[in-house]
Amino acid sequence: MTRFQIIKGICEGLHYLHQQKIVDLDLKPANILLDRYKVPKIADFGLSKCFDEKQTRAMTSKVIGSQGYMAPEYYGGIITFKSDIYSLGIVITEILTGQKGYPEIENVRTFTSEINA
Repeated sequence: MTRFQIIKGICEGLHYLHQQKIVDLDLKPANILLDRYKVPKIADFGLSKCFDEKQTRAMTSKVIGSQGYMAPEYYGGIITFKSDIYSLGIVITEILTGQKGYPEIENVRTFTSEINA
């Protein structure tokens, strides 16, 4: 299985979750398992949120997740399906380059504090 096929499988899995109105909120390489055929499976739904049928966003005062993979707006307490798409972009970058897809954590904190100021 190629990297493209793995990425495609992750995208399909995330699309399925979003169709079920589930926001993962902790998409990262450690939460993507590969079976013996290298087919990706999204795992660990401990932080996931289920939206009502017409709901597209939520607010939270409790920001929990993996720094570097969380969308900047999530630090401001806003949860949307786009939060997972941001995380997906980081994961794809890592799959394609073999390197971390985000800056050092301190830079992420500075960046997000500037956004929220």
